[in-house]
Amino acid sequence: MASPIYDPPTPCSNPIPGGLTPGKMIFLKGHIPHRANRWSFNLQSGPNPESDVAFHFNPRFEGTNQVVRNHRQSGSWGQEERQGGFPFVQNTDFECIILVQHDCYKVAVNGKHFIEFKHRMSKDRATFLRIEGDVKIRNIAFQGGSVPSMPPGGYAPPTGAYAPPIGGYGPPPHGGWAPPPSGGYAPSCGFIPPPEFNPPGTSFPGSGYPPQPVYNPRVPYSQHIPGGMYPGRMIFISGTPNMNPSRFHINLQCGQHSGCDIALHFDVRFSYGSNYNVVVRNSQQGGGWQNEERSHPYFPFAAGANFDVVILCEQQCFKVAVNNQHFIEFAHRIQPPTLADTLAIDGDVRITSVRVQ
Repeated sequence: MASPIYDPPTPCSNPIPGGLTPGKMIFLKGHIPHRANRWSFNLQSGPNPESDVAFHFNPRFEGTNQVVRNHRQSGSWGQEERQGGFPFVQNTDFECIILVQHDCYKVAVNGKHFIEFKHRMSKDRATFLRIEGDVKIRNIAFQGGSVPSMPPGGYAPPTGAYAPPIGGYGPPPHGGWAPPPSGGYAPSCGFIPPPEFNPPGTSFPGSGYPPQPVYNPRVPYSQHIPGGMYPGRMIFISGTPNMNPSRFHINLQCGQHSGCDIALHFDVRFSYGSNYNVVVRNSQQGGGWQNEERSHPYFPFAAGANFDVVILCEQQCFKVAVNNQHFIEFAHRIQPPTLADTLAIDGDVRITSVRVQ
């Protein structure tokens, strides 16, 4: 997977690594302003506004609440498509996946399949992604198709499936994060695709999107992890610390009741007592805390700044990456790790998405 693009200006035009081939996916994560009128993304033949457009996707508020799809060739627009709902809301974050298939483009919004758009011109001609209008893009990522594997710095996506960027991880060649036998790493915030899109409790056979994350849950947040934590299992968490935060924590714990054992306590402390900008790791057994671990190479969190956390369970330890960088390891103190069957998050933080893979 190509390296993600963070906080691009609007408008922006970015080349599509490897072009558009079946299986290629483009992930967009952004925010729609309070008084937005319209915004669009184009898959087009060049970086300029006048380039031919293979796929024009144009959400319009303006009292109409419609998403217009079209193409443009030699300066002329084709027939508009407007049917379908309207999944966008002003003053709200969103995530889009564009999936390229042999006969069409598929678009999912916030984890749900939204529309298909049949190819009207050769997808090979679409070499740029252009975004413009009333939108703030947080990040853009490309995966699949003929995109080369990601350079050192994160986790590599599973072979033959798509995985969400928004974090964009791929394994470094020397040490660090070796992909599990089942397929490897995938980016955070959200999506790791099996061959079908089967969100929890919902089945969309053959739609081709990854399972649906949990979006914007209330904090404190607790989620059961079916089967517990086992080698190769990953958890993707995206969020934003509150302004003027004291602390927040992420726990992998053995149940949901008060006083339960905690296999991994990941406690981000901005200003808590005598603790400033430190991430404390620990475990709890039999109601008692064990020895704290405080060393880490840097402090990757900031008040009001988005973050992506990936927790990977390996045979001997948990590994944690923050914003596409390996951060810490925490050796298992509770065995087997499958006893940790609950994810719990609390404190001064807003969570935008959670995904268990």
